[in-house]
Amino acid sequence: MPVAVAALLLGLGPVLPAGAAEPVPERPELPAMPSAAEDGAAALWINPAALGMDPDPSGWLGLRLEPLGGPGTLSGALQRGPFATGVAYRLDGQQGNWLTVSTGLGVRLNPRIGAGVAFGWQIPEGPDDNFMTWDLGLAWRPAHWLGISLVAENLNDPAPDLGVVPRFGGGLAWRPLQGRVSLAVDYRQDSLDATAEGSFSGTLRLEPTDGMVVRASGDQDGRFGAGVELFWGRVGTGLHLDADGSALDAPATTVYALTADGSRNLLDTGRRLPEFVLDDDFPDQPRAGLFMEAGESWLHLLQRIEAAIHDPAVRGIVVHIDRPLGSLARVEELRGLLARARAAGRFTVAYLDQDAGTGAFMVAMAADRVYLHPAATLDVKGFALELTHMRETLDLVGIEPQFVQRSEYKSAPERFTRTRPSEPAREQLQALLDDATDALHEAIATGRGGLAGDIEVLIDAGPFTADEARRRGLVDRLVYPDQLEAVASEDAGRPLHLDPDYHLDDEVSGWPASREIAVVYVDGVITTGSSRGPGLLAGTIAGSDTIVRQLDQARRDDGVVAVVMRVDSPGGSAFASDEIWRATQRLRQAGKPLIVSMGGVAASGGYYVAAGADTIFAEPTTITGSIGVYGGKLSFGDLMDRLGLRTEIISRGRHAAMDSPSRPMDASELAALERLVDATYDQFKERVATGRGMPPDRVEELARGRVWSGRQAWQHGLVDELGGFDAAIAAARREAGLGDTAVVELVTYGDRDRGPLPQRSVRLAIAALGGRLGSPWEGTGVEPAVLGPLVADLDAWARLAGERTWTLLPWRVELR
Repeated sequence: MPVAVAALLLGLGPVLPAGAAEPVPERPELPAMPSAAEDGAAALWINPAALGMDPDPSGWLGLRLEPLGGPGTLSGALQRGPFATGVAYRLDGQQGNWLTVSTGLGVRLNPRIGAGVAFGWQIPEGPDDNFMTWDLGLAWRPAHWLGISLVAENLNDPAPDLGVVPRFGGGLAWRPLQGRVSLAVDYRQDSLDATAEGSFSGTLRLEPTDGMVVRASGDQDGRFGAGVELFWGRVGTGLHLDADGSALDAPATTVYALTADGSRNLLDTGRRLPEFVLDDDFPDQPRAGLFMEAGESWLHLLQRIEAAIHDPAVRGIVVHIDRPLGSLARVEELRGLLARARAAGRFTVAYLDQDAGTGAFMVAMAADRVYLHPAATLDVKGFALELTHMRETLDLVGIEPQFVQRSEYKSAPERFTRTRPSEPAREQLQALLDDATDALHEAIATGRGGLAGDIEVLIDAGPFTADEARRRGLVDRLVYPDQLEAVASEDAGRPLHLDPDYHLDDEVSGWPASREIAVVYVDGVITTGSSRGPGLLAGTIAGSDTIVRQLDQARRDDGVVAVVMRVDSPGGSAFASDEIWRATQRLRQAGKPLIVSMGGVAASGGYYVAAGADTIFAEPTTITGSIGVYGGKLSFGDLMDRLGLRTEIISRGRHAAMDSPSRPMDASELAALERLVDATYDQFKERVATGRGMPPDRVEELARGRVWSGRQAWQHGLVDELGGFDAAIAAARREAGLGDTAVVELVTYGDRDRGPLPQRSVRLAIAALGGRLGSPWEGTGVEPAVLGPLVADLDAWARLAGERTWTLLPWRVELR
């Protein structure tokens, strides 16, 4: 197919009809920019549909001078999200001056199709000659190498006596070599009448190296043009000359400036020092309502650091920690990235601000330099777990817990049924604490080797004031935030420029990727229904309907070569977990590799959904396993009697009322629940045995509800590799048969990307109009970090209330 398109484009010359396009007064002439391939602010005048295909902020400023004292045109345009606004002023001493003010809107209907509209207020010189024009455009990009456009200009036929008449056209673009070469042809005619003459033009765009673009153009009337653009980061400058074949000695000249993505840079100064500020919760996946600020996701932060490691313009990296990281697995992911940055020759700095806890200190131990705020406390003092049991409280108020568990380590019901942890529960908690403490000791020993013999004494002496931390050699320098750039430059031995916004905004490609790795999130408590991010009165929900739909979409999408499923979930519904597991097996049967990246927690139902993957990655401190099931209820009968609430049950069927909250289950009903729990437990173990290639007896040894650390799970074969999200992506590339240099795009499937007007476009439009996007907690006086976990727990239990068997982790674990 690409060869056929190339042959079509190259072979158009001999069949072009007579006649050529004349310059039009109501829009500026642009240098070799085809309607099927050009994105950015200038697309306002070429094809407004492209504004929606690539909504990244962009700009254009150009001056065109015709030869021999002819007219000149000054034009400028700005794009923010799907909106663009532009002004063009044509200075013409013969025909009269002409001012055009334009605005346009583009919408990406799906990843390959866009539509747009543009309006122009035309103000030619002279009294009462003002009028308006409007254009429509369509863009279809079925592949990364092919673009097709349809454009209708001046549809309202506003001023035929001034040469402003309806024009219709289309274009075809072929983009081999990942878009570094673009060959396009455009056709335009002044009416839809079959007898109307049309005109063809062709353009060639080459990007021989990063930071340089060469453009050439020609039409059937013998007019040729050529020019070059040079980029200095996001801003580029260009010069383009074009002339008739008979007047090559007197070309028209266009000088211009435009913006592009920040990866283009002709000269690499090597002075950038990206600062990654960790001052938010950083959920695993992007979350935002239509009018709510999205915030940055954890995986987006990791990808930004990954980009800095490979960016030749970056000299060093600063990780600025000003909030607890949430889990030790996140600590391990950051430590791994800092180690890779140091191996790549980057100067790495860890800056510990107000929240300088144990996790932040472990991250800092992987950096070249550790700076601490002079007024901060280095709160390193080890780890502790605190469990709450409510059996006596339930007895006091008249609530009777009844639960069945498989097996002895599945301690989730113990909060209701016991006054203190059972021995199996205590055993697994102590093992997790031991692993976490080992990780802390290893971090200190590798980061501060001189302290290796005194680590336990050191930890027992914490926390430390800033001066104590510096005297003990735990940090290198005490630095205020405003001193960070100067101090880092001094330690690096060269001037550096601190960049806190490095790759903060996503660069949206206007073209579908040739090869994609899909990222699917299992984030939060697993339930049936749709996934949902945290809100004012709700926690994070991993809905099986949403996740199954996304896995099936990845399976059907020919561009997706592998899937990475990020699991950060304590489990939940056994039924919903099995639905997701089944979708993973359909994906594998279609021949697409499935790689699981475990976050801080991937246990119980979180492990269930991961068990059937090709490869499972976990960090050493990930909490996983918990292969077990429980079920039951709380009976409120005694409490209701005390409150004077009377109920009467009328039933048909021996076990019809076993779920009633007004009375406890009898022996027969408990036996029925035992059978259900046993069946679910056996199914869970069978999924693990099949996915991990283990004999059933071995699975039973590792199951019984036992929680394992990532390192323990790796030693027992429950996970395949130790590593974070970056390692999972690398494995997906390998298993898809792609080399390290192959161009691959990460894509996510989510409700925010669906529908005719994606939330991203609407949110960008709101921002472009000056709207403010805020937090739902703002102005309430509520601290999300305090109330959020309680709300999330209550919401999760409400969603699970209709289930009889649960695969759910016993505790919520957070690193503070």
